[in-house]
Amino acid sequence: MRLLIAAFSVLSLAAAPAGASSAPGAARELITQKHALQLLVMRPRGVEQLAEGGLDATARESIVAIARREALGLARLRRGAERDAELFESLSGAPAVPEVAGVEAWNEAVTTLGEAAWEELRATLNAGELEELCAWVEAGFARERELARRRGMGEIAGRQRAGGAPPAGGQALTYTVFATQYLAETEYEVALPDWKIKFANRDWSHEAGYERNDYKVKLVRGGYTVPQVIVWDVGPYNIDDNYWNPAGGSPRPRRLFVDLPQGMPEAQAAYYDNYNGGKDQYGRTVVVPTALDLAPAVAADLGLGYLQNDWITVTYLWEEEGGGGALVVDDSSSDCIFVGPSEWWWEVFGLGNNGQMHYTWNIPAGYDNAAAWTFHPTQSGQYELEVFVPNNYATTGGARYYLNVGSGWQGPIGQVNQAAYYDQWVSLGVHWLPAALCRLAVIDGTGEPEGSTMVGVDAARATPAW
Repeated sequence: MRLLIAAFSVLSLAAAPAGASSAPGAARELITQKHALQLLVMRPRGVEQLAEGGLDATARESIVAIARREALGLARLRRGAERDAELFESLSGAPAVPEVAGVEAWNEAVTTLGEAAWEELRATLNAGELEELCAWVEAGFARERELARRRGMGEIAGRQRAGGAPPAGGQALTYTVFATQYLAETEYEVALPDWKIKFANRDWSHEAGYERNDYKVKLVRGGYTVPQVIVWDVGPYNIDDNYWNPAGGSPRPRRLFVDLPQGMPEAQAAYYDNYNGGKDQYGRTVVVPTALDLAPAVAADLGLGYLQNDWITVTYLWEEEGGGGALVVDDSSSDCIFVGPSEWWWEVFGLGNNGQMHYTWNIPAGYDNAAAWTFHPTQSGQYELEVFVPNNYATTGGARYYLNVGSGWQGPIGQVNQAAYYDQWVSLGVHWLPAALCRLAVIDGTGEPEGSTMVGVDAARATPAW
């Protein structure tokens, strides 16, 4: 009960002014049920994007204050519920499920917080301002949902090359997920929804497959990098959703929600797609699509301010990509070469796989510039070839890819409309690769008017398809 009082103390219900009209039902539902106001405002560019909506400074100031109070209330509520769940933990076994009464109290609390934010908006803004805010929320939420989809909604999320030291024998596994901040126990730590990692790192117990006590992650956000930080706690929301693991074929197989693609957090699917009825493993309503919690000091090192949340690229340094089977070559690797005058190639930092990418301008036909990735398969067989398309400097509608498995160049084996993708792995199909040197290349000839588009070059991947 103290937890609920603390959460509610940051927001107060207020009567709506006589002049305020009802906002569109869709926007009200987003604000009260999805808590979309704090989701959109508490982002690195949230306040700036709100200013672009046309609301005056006084209205924006009020909206930001309401969003911050709601975010703080949700943070207190969410973290407190996880602390309550820890009371059920047993050092000799799995944590027990909190009692239903706690779940019902949680769901009632988040509903009340959403309604409180809505009523405070109605009490603060005039009818025109409220209508304008509702339009902004609807457009912003649609944008966020699309961003989530492109980062893996309903698909396998992007597995990328790790910039830190990978385990021997393969590349470390990486996914991009939404991260929030929490009231951490120590100054510098993160939380993942796997109680077995927490127990192992604290040497409380070591379950099968969790024999180590140094489970750490690498974090990247734009030009900011945290090379490694320990996983010291469990959450957010779930405690049995090791979403980065496959359902089978791993020493640590995914324990729950095995029908979701590898790399898709249950909380993200619940929030955007109403997976599991929009609830976590306990039946609590998911109000933020988060799959990673950051201590404030870690968030600050990633360029995030107080209570700000964002998409973070996470490398699980103890895991191997596809059990060491997937071959990933980044454009920063010596296994990626660039053909053509160096002054025609541009390198961009702060975006793309591993925080950087290259691009060149197109020509109509043939090629002046090309980039080639070299794979070294240790086993012959069918491999799915994929390329990572970054969210900028990749605007061509006709990037052409060629393959050389030792008998000359074949292709194009695929043509990609790069402008249609945003930080996403794109398949070029399944191809036979021998246990020898193999090369994949992209050229600047796109069939478009010269200099009209940019051909982006980032990572490439070959994943066993057998």
